[in-house]
Amino acid sequence: MRFRILALALLAAVPAGAAEPYRLAVGDSLSVMVFGRADLTGNFRIGQDQAIRLPLVGEVMAGGRTRGEVEADLSAKLSGLLDYQAQVVVDVAAFRPVFVIGDVAIPGEFVFAPGLSALEAFAKAGGTPTLRQLPYDQAIGMASAERDLRVAKAELRNNMVRRAALEAALEGGDIALPAELSAIAQSDGVRDAMAREVALLASERKQMANQVRSLNAQRDQFKEEITALEKQIRALGTQADLVRVEVDKISGLAERGLATSGRLLDLRRVLADAEGDRFQASAFLSRAKQQMVELERRAQTLDDDRRRRLLDERRVVDLEIERSRARAEGALAQLGAFSSVNPADLAFARSDIGFTITRRGEVLVAKGDTLLMPGDVLEVRVDGDSRSRDLSLLTSD
Repeated sequence: MRFRILALALLAAVPAGAAEPYRLAVGDSLSVMVFGRADLTGNFRIGQDQAIRLPLVGEVMAGGRTRGEVEADLSAKLSGLLDYQAQVVVDVAAFRPVFVIGDVAIPGEFVFAPGLSALEAFAKAGGTPTLRQLPYDQAIGMASAERDLRVAKAELRNNMVRRAALEAALEGGDIALPAELSAIAQSDGVRDAMAREVALLASERKQMANQVRSLNAQRDQFKEEITALEKQIRALGTQADLVRVEVDKISGLAERGLATSGRLLDLRRVLADAEGDRFQASAFLSRAKQQMVELERRAQTLDDDRRRRLLDERRVVDLEIERSRARAEGALAQLGAFSSVNPADLAFARSDIGFTITRRGEVLVAKGDTLLMPGDVLEVRVDGDSRSRDLSLLTSD
């Protein structure tokens, strides 16, 4: 058979979470529950003929089908035999095993569980044949490295999503998922981070809109006040002009003895009051215009301050992304060292582990984070002369 070698960034996810429904195969065991019929309920293994065999029903094809398809077929057959609508639930009780061969201490078959990675299967097979049991302090170090890797990946993922949110805030658009996270876009961690940033962005935009509305309301209020003061100043000016004409008229009459000085004094007092009121209104108008200018300045700097804050935060997040990436690479390198190097030679040499997976006639080049599928044959090759290590897939879950 001709094999194709495919370089993968990430293989398909576990059967329960794959984009396409998991197809059953020989070696899988199915849990069948028929409501009200304990004699038809139990676990049934798919045989070499791709079928399971149940009491009363007999042979039911399962290989190459999904769990739902088997469930529907079995329900239809039982309903015909029992003369009522049978309630059937079919689930996977146990997946067929995976097989590990190559440079491992214990080659053979191993129980598959969803989420099993190539590196974990390698560990189940005892690591390299020369790997001796780690001392207690190194075992603690490996556990610490695993924890550091998980934390660093979570930080890296969250910081990447945060940076995308800052870009959306600066550009005024929606948050775009970073390309580096596209392979794990449906993971809980990415979905939660995206939902959190979408909510924060919406809240920030709402707060910004409220501030703009508040400034606009104050500006409209000052515009009305300025208009009213200008009208008042014009009216006071007109009043002063009229009083001034009257003062001149009464002054002429008083000089000829035709008017009293008291009347003239009263008019001059009215004129002084009108001019004082106009002066006071002019002062109020000047202050209102100054406040209007200040509002315009605040409206202008509001967006500038916001952009400056977002740019500063983006610089900080960029630094955090680099730190998280460095921590993840360090933890991954440390884990690789614990898994692939004889502890006694840890200071003198490093090994590079290569993984290939045979799956349904295809040979796939894999990495430590690559997730296995039931029935996969994992081959491990250890190159003790390599001084480099592949540190990709840092953002995979």
